[in-house]
Amino acid sequence: MYHLKPMAFITALLILSFNARASFIVEIYDTNRSFHHTDQLRSYVDTNSPTSTHQYNVINFSDWGVKGFFGNENLWPVAHTETFAAHITGQFEIAQSGLYDFASWSDDGFQLLIDGVETIINPGPHAPTLNTGSMNLSAGLHNVEMFWYENFGAAVLETSIKQSGASDWQLLTAASPPTASNQAVPEAPLIVMMALSVFGMAYLRRNNNSVSLSNSVH
Repeated sequence: MYHLKPMAFITALLILSFNARASFIVEIYDTNRSFHHTDQLRSYVDTNSPTSTHQYNVINFSDWGVKGFFGNENLWPVAHTETFAAHITGQFEIAQSGLYDFASWSDDGFQLLIDGVETIINPGPHAPTLNTGSMNLSAGLHNVEMFWYENFGAAVLETSIKQSGASDWQLLTAASPPTASNQAVPEAPLIVMMALSVFGMAYLRRNNNSVSLSNSVH
């Protein structure tokens, strides 16, 4: 009656849990100071700890009703203030090598580095602005790092990618699970423990049913 295959079930849950954790690490710096250049922010990040750390699988933030191109923007994970910043790290993956275009919709200052190479830079305060850059990439995983700050007014950041020559942009999406102190979903060991608990209850129930049937026969 029961067709549980515990190892297959647990393995599937492990895969799902790790896939769900694929995300960019978004470190928020809620400060009382304003930045006027991304170099100032980079120095600040080097010498200060973030106010909070979060995970998102895409970078698509807005507030004050200012939108990017894709819709479904996330609110910044900080109570609305006029001066705060974000340091974002993670990885993304491409299936085919070639020249890739990157776009950012930002307000205020923003810098994008791919594999440590500056790809987009608009370092000073500005209204919501579209900036682009291109880079030759091999197939596989690539590191991404972003520096962004809000210096009064709207706070917008959206990053997207497409292969050069293609017409459709896509939100840059995280590919591998980085390490962070706070996880957006349950840790994999917890998933396994839950799976084992479910399997254990089902196993005990099956054995109890078998014992009851055996007693009734005798």
